[in-house]
Amino acid sequence: PYDRRELHTHASRACAQAAMAKKADMSFLRTAATDTDFKALVLGVAPSKLVLVETYSEMWGPCKALEPTYYSIYIELDSCDVGFVRAPSDSVSALFSTKGDAMPHVLFFKGGKEIARVKGPQKPLVAKLAKEHAEPIAE
Repeated sequence: PYDRRELHTHASRACAQAAMAKKADMSFLRTAATDTDFKALVLGVAPSKLVLVETYSEMWGPCKALEPTYYSIYIELDSCDVGFVRAPSDSVSALFSTKGDAMPHVLFFKGGKEIARVKGPQKPLVAKLAKEHAEPIAE
């Protein structure tokens, strides 16, 4: 009485809807689209603040595969002073060295200086470096 393809399609649709309902709130992930934004969000922060900057090419867009990693770090290090920024390497002059690369780069800044860099969506390494360099929020 039931068509298998119809049941499979219905089940797939239900799974997709459930996944969308559980999608994490990524509002903590800011965008620095200009040099001015980059200075404010990355270079002009407290010396103890760790800022993870994902650079991407306008042609390819931000790396969606890294979002769960950012969210996990954000939740795990909620008592630490950590910021998350995405910036197009095509329009932020400090990131021109990564311009045109299809791979995302995650740059780690502290006190306005780059302290580490990861090329590609290397989730475990990004998480490890974030945990190593994050400091608790000063009270």
